[in-house]
Amino acid sequence: TCCASGRTFAGGLGTRSLGVDLGTVRTGIAVSSGYAPLPLTVLRVPRAAEEPVGDVSQLVQLVCNAAQREGVDQIVVGMPYNHTGGEGKQAQYTRQFAQMLANVARLPVFLWDERFSTAEAQHRMHGGFGAASGEAVDAVAAAVILEAFYSGDVMCAEHIANNAPAEVEADVPAPPLPLSYSEVRQQMMKRAAAASSDDDAFSAKYSKKKGKRRRRR
Repeated sequence: TCCASGRTFAGGLGTRSLGVDLGTVRTGIAVSSGYAPLPLTVLRVPRAAEEPVGDVSQLVQLVCNAAQREGVDQIVVGMPYNHTGGEGKQAQYTRQFAQMLANVARLPVFLWDERFSTAEAQHRMHGGFGAASGEAVDAVAAAVILEAFYSGDVMCAEHIANNAPAEVEADVPAPPLPLSYSEVRQQMMKRAAAASSDDDAFSAKYSKKKGKRRRRR
């Protein structure tokens, strides 16, 4: 939602959202409209041995595909602030990912404090909630992020604006303006005069040839 000041706010209950629990190896996603968040799956992207994280651009595309498939209205990415509320390396990586996502996805992207979401997800799974797979904790963590998002003040979610350069449209020449009545009349008169001149020239040439033939006789 965009207010008069131009700031974009996240939608609350009833707004379908895709939650993202970003990781360097695994990324969990979940979906919710504010009621009973549903863990979806865990995304993985190839990662070179010397690289600390996987292919971010490929992960962005996977998240965009999931958002389109689930028909969501917005994307909520968990932001791993540290215990003092600051941003460490993981938070910087998350912000970079969210910016790339905002530049590609045709949906509003928001950051939401995800501190303790993984711990809460692990607690729920050990308590018998969710799937038994260890990897599924990332998808459950994404659901926890959405649960906290909808139960909190969604107006506090940080909107990540699309800062990709706008596509430059090719210069298309403007169509010519229609001629006025007087201009059309002038053109018709010029054409008529030119046609008459051609006829006179042809007649003079024909008469000259005819005169030569008579003299020969």
